[in-house]
Amino acid sequence: MTSLMEQPRTRNPHLAKLKSLFGGKPTTLDWLVIAHDDAIIDKRLATVVGEQATVILRIPQGDWDMPSGPISEAIRWSIDEVKVKNVLLVGHSEAEVIKEAATRMGDHGSVDEWREASTRYDRLLAGARRAQDQIQQAKRHFARQIGHLCSDTDLVQAFRAGNVQFHTLFYIAESGTFSIYNIGEGKFVPIV
Repeated sequence: MTSLMEQPRTRNPHLAKLKSLFGGKPTTLDWLVIAHDDAIIDKRLATVVGEQATVILRIPQGDWDMPSGPISEAIRWSIDEVKVKNVLLVGHSEAEVIKEAATRMGDHGSVDEWREASTRYDRLLAGARRAQDQIQQAKRHFARQIGHLCSDTDLVQAFRAGNVQFHTLFYIAESGTFSIYNIGEGKFVPIV
């Protein structure tokens, strides 16, 4: 395998990682997985992809920057150079997609208002609303990133030609479940 020092320099760390893994040798990749960096997701993904040739890029969802960013470039390279068969994007409900999420409660008030709640019950409800708002915010971010990815004409052509299959999963940490994001309907569908 070619060492990292022999690889051409690139500003795209995801593409550099892929190139270093394959060392310029022609190969076929069954799965390219781009997943929010989470240990539980890693364990669960092992059951999805089994023993197939798989590369998992662990990238915090808040750092996803599609369509024109490094992740899209890494996907295009994988399709063109290693003939990846499946691309799987895995989002996460606890992704910090907006930096001030820890200090906001969306439409349900601020953290200060939560602290001022008069009863334990009010605080419990406010906390539950805040958690639900965070999940919805992470879902909206995930859906926007998928939408951006689907606006990349090169990728859309590869998906339509059947050269590669595109899959989505969204992990809901609070319940330990996954949903599939249905691109056509713009909805998250729980996996039963």
